Amino acid sequence: MQLELRGKRLLNKRTKKVLLSHVERATSPAALAKGLMGRKKLSPGAGFLLVFPTPSRQGIWMFGMRFAIDIIFLDAAMKVIHIVRGAQPLSLDPRTWKIYRAPKKALYVLEVPFY
Repeated sequence: MQLELRGKRLLNKRTKKVLLSHVERATSPAALAKGLMGRKKLSPGAGFLLVFPTPSRQGIWMFGMRFAIDIIFLDAAMKVIHIVRGAQPLSLDPRTWKIYRAPKKALYVLEVPFY
């Protein structure tokens, strides 16, 4: 699936169906490092898009997270290359001590609430 951003909305590029009605973007090094850390939740229909300066095998970890998310890795054309479902916040349980990566280089990472 290939995605398209129009303002703050995220659409399926082929069908033009709105997938998310509000996408917040992180582009600065500080915003990319912080991500969703410390937030209590994301509203339904919302997402958080990390926009990296160059494509690479971006690592996402769940330190400081308060809720589970789906992590969607996208290439430079905003094509989905990998999805992690239900990534859990970091806890004392060693099974949560993970860094999530796509098998290929990603320019964007979309984080959405896990339901």
